[in-house]
Amino acid sequence: MAWRFMVDRRPVSDALRRVATGWPGKAFVLLVATLFAGWGLIAVFIGHSAAIATVGGERVSARQFDYLLQQRTSRLSHLPGRPADLDPSDLSRQTLHELVTRAALADEAQRLRLGVSDDILGRFLAANPAFRGMTGSFDAGIFQSALGNAGLSSGDYFRALNSQLVTGQLTSAVLAGPSAPHLLADALYKYSKEERNLSYVLVGPAALAPFPDPDDSVLQAFLDSHKTAFEAPETRTCGLVVLDPDQLVKPQAISDEEVAAAYQARKTEFTRPERRSVQRIPFGSSAEAEAAIKSLRSGRSFEEIARDQGVSGPSLELGFIPKSGLDDPAIADAAFSAKANKPVLVPNGRFGPVVIRVTAIQPERVLPIAQATLRLRAQIARTKGRNMISELRGKIEAGEAAGQSLETIAQTLSLDYRVLGLQRDGSAPSGTPQDLPGGRDLVQAVFAAKPGDHPDPLRLRQSGYAFYEALMQQDKFVYYQVLSSTPAHQQGLTEAHDRVLTAWRQQENQKRVAERARQLLQQLASGRALDAVASEIGAEVKTADHLRRGSHPGELTPEAVSKGFIGPRGTVALANGPHPETRTLLRVDEVNWPEMADDPAEARAVNRQLAREIRADLLHVYRERLAEDRPVRLNQVAIDETAARIQSASALP
Repeated sequence: MAWRFMVDRRPVSDALRRVATGWPGKAFVLLVATLFAGWGLIAVFIGHSAAIATVGGERVSARQFDYLLQQRTSRLSHLPGRPADLDPSDLSRQTLHELVTRAALADEAQRLRLGVSDDILGRFLAANPAFRGMTGSFDAGIFQSALGNAGLSSGDYFRALNSQLVTGQLTSAVLAGPSAPHLLADALYKYSKEERNLSYVLVGPAALAPFPDPDDSVLQAFLDSHKTAFEAPETRTCGLVVLDPDQLVKPQAISDEEVAAAYQARKTEFTRPERRSVQRIPFGSSAEAEAAIKSLRSGRSFEEIARDQGVSGPSLELGFIPKSGLDDPAIADAAFSAKANKPVLVPNGRFGPVVIRVTAIQPERVLPIAQATLRLRAQIARTKGRNMISELRGKIEAGEAAGQSLETIAQTLSLDYRVLGLQRDGSAPSGTPQDLPGGRDLVQAVFAAKPGDHPDPLRLRQSGYAFYEALMQQDKFVYYQVLSSTPAHQQGLTEAHDRVLTAWRQQENQKRVAERARQLLQQLASGRALDAVASEIGAEVKTADHLRRGSHPGELTPEAVSKGFIGPRGTVALANGPHPETRTLLRVDEVNWPEMADDPAEARAVNRQLAREIRADLLHVYRERLAEDRPVRLNQVAIDETAARIQSASALP
């Protein structure tokens, strides 16, 4: 029976003042707040406009429909996985249906003369965190400000709140009590937790008897029925000359004499200077520094003196550094002339007297020429290559100006010349990926040029240049020249024979494997052992244990796992394999149904889930029935105008 609250005519403001003293209706307030959180009051607030529908004595305003439809349209238009074939009229109908069933519920509440007291309205209002001040309690100023910003009066708010609460009484009555039947909960638990062990065999082309290639008439018919698969894209053939300093002069061509001369000229690059670990204690006066030296000579430790002076960490330890790393010349000279672990007084330090100590010494180290040779040869070769590039570019461009082809220029200058074919994606005409100097830049340049042209060089992003009869990057150039261009076209059998034959055999394999697998399934269904079937086709019997619905480990496809759950132990089935030319024969070896009582936590979760779904279904049926029992009048013109306006302003198609 629906709850009924008699209307208390005392002012809501009086009820608000009593909120802090008692909350007998708190449970009801929280329940209704939960039920109507998704609805919100805004749709009720904007209800004062022309009606697009009347349901019994309740009206649905155009503004309510406009607001809700806009919200749903906006959400759908920003979803990344939104269906491409979404029909906006479906969304409009769903929104209208939602508002009509809500109105039917409100009309039923009016018929039953349900109501709530001002006391409960006040408690519900005070429980709204949006209207609380700094103290955490209801703030009338914030409440009035919020209503003003929304263009509402307090009367609008309380009418809307009252409507939501009385409707909530009906909803609460419908949702109270229903729970999940044990048998249904147990069945759902077993369905979701059931595990199975399967044995399976993959049937592939190896299971087939050899069959001959078809004649050309069969291949031509296959080509005619699959024309789009054999459309050849536009291709271009171009000649390339790459000027790369790393390739123009090889390191092995550099003589020992050149390496020795470079080593001597750049010996400082291969020398690591002496490094010392230095400690430093500064003093305020020479007398203090001299007293410290005397103390050290009489047996006190360097660490004790440092502690007395309050020096530690980076102020004490200067680290392992070369002489050039010390910015005080006096300290640098003293440190690099001192003996290890012998304190030295430096009276004329830049910032006053200091006492230093050298704790470790790393002597100067010179990298032998034998260890520097490889690096020197590569650097010398690269430098020579860079110097050659400028001269070679001039000769290439002179040859182009004289009308010579890139191939002729390359032969004259003894440069490597390369011919390659390209599709617009950079792959070879056969579709195989290929490594290109300049990558996408080269592809774009080749397809922008005309056959026979000598485009300007482009700079590449790696080291070197490429003239594709014209591409450059940094110190690497690739000259390129387009030799020919083949437009996109439909391939004939002669051109595409091998590809057509391969595609035909793949399709034929799929047909024959499917038929062979069906025959083997019939044998299994007649009682033949899976091992015997596997042996006949030269395949292996494999197993998959502890499978649950929805899993697809390894070679088992989702369809194979699904079919493994269609029957009891001993069931055999046929499913798609992991590849188009394979099929999977499977057998159910074991079925395990866990008991819900063995997992109390999961049992409670299943019961809660089922209860929620049962209550949602009950509420849906109840609202639908209320709408069916009432006269519903629609203003179709207003509905269509609103839907069309929102559709045109949204991202929906």
